[in-house]
Amino acid sequence: MKVKSKVFISVSIIIIMVIVLYQSYKIHQLNSQIEMINPTISSRTIQNGLVQLEGEIYYQKEHGWESPEQIVVRIQNVMEGISVTVETGQYTKKLSNDESDSLWEMYHYLYKFTENKSTHNLILSEEEKQEFEQLEDNLRSNGWGLNIGFSSDWDYFIKRVNSFLSNSK
Repeated sequence: MKVKSKVFISVSIIIIMVIVLYQSYKIHQLNSQIEMINPTISSRTIQNGLVQLEGEIYYQKEHGWESPEQIVVRIQNVMEGISVTVETGQYTKKLSNDESDSLWEMYHYLYKFTENKSTHNLILSEEEKQEFEQLEDNLRSNGWGLNIGFSSDWDYFIKRVNSFLSNSK
């Protein structure tokens, strides 16, 4: 009986050690993936979206606002990039509360332009056209426009977000 108990305990200990080693390996893999998340990539993605948005507003303005729903789609793309960046940054602890707050503020600012607007057969009022033109000016004056270079440095990006928000009020 004692021999069976010793064998059972030994096998149990070996199984527990294998489980612990496997979990340790999985945690290491997860930490490696988290380290690969780079705020610079997120800032570049968001800024590319903002440049495309500025270009789309300019295009619509120059072509008689023939399909303004494309502007709404561009804004939604930027908002999605912001949302993913904030959620990932909070999960990985790579985003400060101030950075997160600034990005969410930008998200809500942009949301106002999509509120009650469909992505099919959208007709803009003159006031809405002026609001989009003002958004275009704000984006361009902040360095997010066609044929304007921008830095993908995260800190510089956050400063520009804050500058954009203060100029948009």
